[in-house]
Amino acid sequence: YQFYRHFYMCLKNFPRQHRYSLGGECERLILDIFRCALLASQAFRSSKIPYLEEGVIKIKLLRIHLRLAKDIEALDNKNYLRFQEELEEIAKIVGGWKRSLV
Repeated sequence: YQFYRHFYMCLKNFPRQHRYSLGGECERLILDIFRCALLASQAFRSSKIPYLEEGVIKIKLLRIHLRLAKDIEALDNKNYLRFQEELEEIAKIVGGWKRSLV
């Protein structure tokens, strides 16, 4: 929730040419990660793994998109580092959750 709020505030500062393309794709990925986590939390134990695997893929894609946003200077270094740290923490949680089910 906090991750999305912070990104939403940063999205307002994206250059217009990137706000709805790269910024919109990052926003969709963040919401997809939340969706995967929610679906996994509501699924039966045997059905959680596909949602978590999809979440891991979305996290990897979001990392690439955020790096691209930083490289084209749509996202400043301070916010990029904050997002990477928070995303790393989310990835650890999802990975640990997945390992606990295997």
